[in-house]
Amino acid sequence: MREIKFRGKVKYNGNNYFSGDWVKGYYCGGIKNKHYIKISIDNGLIARIDSIEIIPETVGQYTGRMDKNQKEIYKNDILKFVYDNLRFKGIVRYNKNKAQYIIYCEDGKFGFDIIQKVKVIGNNYENPELLE
Repeated sequence: MREIKFRGKVKYNGNNYFSGDWVKGYYCGGIKNKHYIKISIDNGLIARIDSIEIIPETVGQYTGRMDKNQKEIYKNDILKFVYDNLRFKGIVRYNKNKAQYIIYCEDGKFGFDIIQKVKVIGNNYENPELLE
């Protein structure tokens, strides 16, 4: 079973986080038109849960997969990968019909089970030009 977690870009500057930082944790959805990710903070002396306001468009769920460099792959990540000895570039999306994450690119759709040498090269929020 894959770990259920999300990431998002910090909207609010405070609590030792800066606007534009990425945080990972439990997504709390929209509360009074604000979106939060709860994260666990353990500095060795005290453990606590903190809610960080994030930019809603940046929310992406962890796919349960890692790239070749052991980097976690999230929805809206842009990947380079190999299929049938050809190189492709695509974006990770959730396919409701198949109930799984799929990589979409100009040449079609690819499941994680058939691709090789996967590498995260960016995400749709920060690097949309990578898909051009």
